Amino acid sequence: MKKFIIILSAIILSFNVQAQVADTMFIHVGQSIFEFSAESVDSVTFYRVDRTITTVPATSVQLNRSADTLPAGQSRTLTATVLPANATNRNVLWVSNNTDVATVSNGVVTAVIEGDATITAVTQDGALLANYELHVVMPVFDQGLYIRNEPDGSVTLFGFDRDLNPHIRTFPDRASVGPLTISSTEGFFHFMVELRDDVTIPPARHASRPDRMLVLSDPHADIIPFVQVLRGNGVMCNDFNWTFGTGHLVILGDIFSRGDDQTTIAWILYKLDGQARAAGGAVTFLLGNHELMALQGDGRYWTPKYSVIASRLGLINYNRLWTPDMELGRWVSSQNSIAIVDDILFAHGGISRPVAATGLSIENINDTVRKFIVLPSGSAAASSAEAAMIMGGSAIGVLWHREIINNELFQYQVDEIRNTFGVDYMMFGHTRVNQMTSFYDGTVFGTDISNVRWPNLTNNLSMAIMVTPDSIWAVNRHGEWRDFAVIHPPIPPDPPALNPADIPTFIQDPDMETLDAFSLSGNYTITLMSPRLDSLRQLYRDEFPAFTHFELRTPRGTFQMSFTTVFDNGGAWFRGPTENWNLRLPESYALVPLTGAGNNPNSDFRFQIPRSTTSGTPPAGHSAGDLSVHYILDIMQQLEGWTIIQDGLHFWFRSKANPNEWFLAVRR
Repeated sequence: MKKFIIILSAIILSFNVQAQVADTMFIHVGQSIFEFSAESVDSVTFYRVDRTITTVPATSVQLNRSADTLPAGQSRTLTATVLPANATNRNVLWVSNNTDVATVSNGVVTAVIEGDATITAVTQDGALLANYELHVVMPVFDQGLYIRNEPDGSVTLFGFDRDLNPHIRTFPDRASVGPLTISSTEGFFHFMVELRDDVTIPPARHASRPDRMLVLSDPHADIIPFVQVLRGNGVMCNDFNWTFGTGHLVILGDIFSRGDDQTTIAWILYKLDGQARAAGGAVTFLLGNHELMALQGDGRYWTPKYSVIASRLGLINYNRLWTPDMELGRWVSSQNSIAIVDDILFAHGGISRPVAATGLSIENINDTVRKFIVLPSGSAAASSAEAAMIMGGSAIGVLWHREIINNELFQYQVDEIRNTFGVDYMMFGHTRVNQMTSFYDGTVFGTDISNVRWPNLTNNLSMAIMVTPDSIWAVNRHGEWRDFAVIHPPIPPDPPALNPADIPTFIQDPDMETLDAFSLSGNYTITLMSPRLDSLRQLYRDEFPAFTHFELRTPRGTFQMSFTTVFDNGGAWFRGPTENWNLRLPESYALVPLTGAGNNPNSDFRFQIPRSTTSGTPPAGHSAGDLSVHYILDIMQQLEGWTIIQDGLHFWFRSKANPNEWFLAVRR
């Protein structure tokens, strides 16, 4: 037996394969060390066999996805499958036809900006390909979307995703921005908004009530109850489009602070405002104290995310996103702080007596607030006393006033404010109420229910007011009408008792029942008399200033008259025992009672006036026309139960039944 060791070397083109048939060995091209033995073999013959490798071609390329819509900033991973599975070359190349819109690397597609792009997977030889169509939209800015109008006409978008990452994009002009997708932080709400070019100062007065008017206040960035109330009462549909027709939506301020969706609510009102105008309706959004604070940089009530937003944009203060060059800042700062619709006055805080006493119109007040709301805090105080009063952070300012809803005023004081502005009703927010509440004999309504969301939603608490041409009702989030809670006004205290010794000099005739000392010529002013005349009367007038509205109501068929008055441009009105006995006294007269029935100054002085019949018809000479001095003298001369004290030109009327009841007539 002979042993052979053979070393064969060649370029490796295939695996080493050996085969032996009888005494013949075949060795494939390659490198092998092969040892074998053979009997009776003197020599070995080798045959070289060159094998050509078989190439399996690819027949198709398939992608795991054919199309998508992605927000800018998001990514998608594509997988390419080359068939058949045993194709010799299964590698692909990735290409984007629009790298401005989307990029691709090793199958990872990244959306860049809005637009369309085609992503292609192509075999290395370029023979086969597969396409993926991508539509890129705005990112989901569920933490806030802000638009800045640049001086050159371009527009910068600042959007924040759920992780508060900023996305900044510049558009050449407003027209190129297109519809914006607004998303909420809470509630997963989404809606479309287009930029408006019709943002102007809205009207502060509307001549008549529409068929429907919904009034609510103080959503404080809590979007879920806000959306449910608007939808449940027919103001907007699920797509956040206006469905209220010619109706009127009134928001009494404070969409800012305490929650994470103040920007979202602002966009909702911005959108509804434009749609309502087009439909013949209206949206009245009145500024509140939290709008003032936000625009002036006071962030005490902001949730933490707003400070993060400011920080990530490199801003010193978040209020920089609400200046007039910002789209929402432009809209907010153009709004009013007081509005009147027909016979109803609306404001966020309220109208204080000092503000009403200035005589400023609601237009004057609105202009003042608009001017100073975008200026640093304190600038109003430095400008003028009136501006400081209107903008003041005390109970006086229209954005801060609480006295009325706190039920701290008397009925006549609230009536004076209503009369100053010529309205029958007033509606305010700002001061919390447990449910929609009426005050002051149904002339004032408080609308700021607690913004604690879940108790309100669970208990269906009334969260708005529905006003029609002839009714006012509270409504809940389902549009169900509810009664108001009622709070009665406080009763004014009686003035201190008056003793005759408090009158320095007087002539008293205890038997005198008529006022013969009054002549038929000359003018007399009948005024309030208070204890100790000088100091106490002034003190009482300071406590109850500007007696300007009282009303005489006399039941038919009775011989007693409740004597109170209504002042009109210095004159006085009173109502007699029949509906047609409405007499205006000369402007030189004013009648104000002192006390009575525990309800001063709505006093209950009682007179005995002769009647021709028991129906209450006044006697001749008391029914019409004669407004001269003797007319009121006729009434005075028929008084019973009063002692008249004369001191020069002063005549003091003192009740015999109650010596502490007085009033004064002064000859002028």
